[in-house]
Amino acid sequence: MRAPMGLKLSQIAKEAPKLIQAGVSVELIGPPGCGKTELVEQIVSEMAKRTGTPWGFAVLNASTALPITVPGFPLFSGKNERGVRVTEHTEPVWMTCRNGKSVHEYTHGILLIDERRSAEGDIKKQLADLLLNGRSGNHALPPGWVVWSTGNRTVDRSGATKDYDFIINRHVEIHVRQDIEDVADHYATIGVHPAVIAFCLQNPQIIMHDSVPEIQGPWATPRSMVLADKILRQYADPADPDRIPYSPVLMGITAGIIGEGAANQLATFLKMANSAIQFSDIIADPKNCPLPEKPDMQMLTCYMCASRTDMKNVDAVIKYISRLPEEFAVMFIKSALKRDGNIINTKAVGDWCGKNATLMGVVVNLG
Repeated sequence: MRAPMGLKLSQIAKEAPKLIQAGVSVELIGPPGCGKTELVEQIVSEMAKRTGTPWGFAVLNASTALPITVPGFPLFSGKNERGVRVTEHTEPVWMTCRNGKSVHEYTHGILLIDERRSAEGDIKKQLADLLLNGRSGNHALPPGWVVWSTGNRTVDRSGATKDYDFIINRHVEIHVRQDIEDVADHYATIGVHPAVIAFCLQNPQIIMHDSVPEIQGPWATPRSMVLADKILRQYADPADPDRIPYSPVLMGITAGIIGEGAANQLATFLKMANSAIQFSDIIADPKNCPLPEKPDMQMLTCYMCASRTDMKNVDAVIKYISRLPEEFAVMFIKSALKRDGNIINTKAVGDWCGKNATLMGVVVNLG
């Protein structure tokens, strides 16, 4: 059987405004930890910028939902004019945004039904009206809201079960195609350590898989790599943040997140990364500071510089990076602008891009 057609996360993000305008319900289907939930949150943020108005973001985790979660708790509210006992439901959790505000405080927003395919069968039926019509019982989302959902594949051991055809035929299923450049761009945006970004780019097969491991245990995914990064950065010296000291203890901890094999490979890479050129040397003498000889170290240096570039040192950084081959210049500018878009307004970046059509194209696409 042919694999379903998939789209990269960056492609989905680009088409999201049209999908939202159409008012259709969209479900993102893909392997665990590939960034589906984070993408929807990113789309909400981008839509707020695009429209110039605040957007709400509410999440309902379907895998932990109970029978009263979707409609709310039933309460007897008296009798109607015909003397019939009437029940109303308390406000359900999905009507409260992640920031604690009510969905009614926003004219637009996205309700995300996370892990919808892992819900119990009866709850999946309850979710249908909410998924397709934005309502459940006597509660409804404001008119400007849309409902999206996420789900793992049935092969991912995440409790995903067969869906109902009446739902399948009424919403849009988009299968996520994993792409390492998407991951690197996202990592740069959220501030993942440059050594971790370079490691993932050099070893995409470590964090991207067609299926989950046969033997259960920790394994590397884009999501679990972010968790590992949070711990690794705690061991870096604030005075020398570009280096993560290697130790068997630290790698033992990391193995508990990404698995022993990936942790060992990461340890080898970090040893090499710790011998990289220091950022302080680049800033001190960008024209004469040595360039890395190996491509993997050139890549690491680009991400290191991108993570440290600001309005004060951008001139020196550009002088250094412009000495590297063009593909690394593109890598640098994408990562640097993802982290701090203000540097595009500097003379150094403007002049550099003005002399390089490829860089200018990158800036235009990011804009």
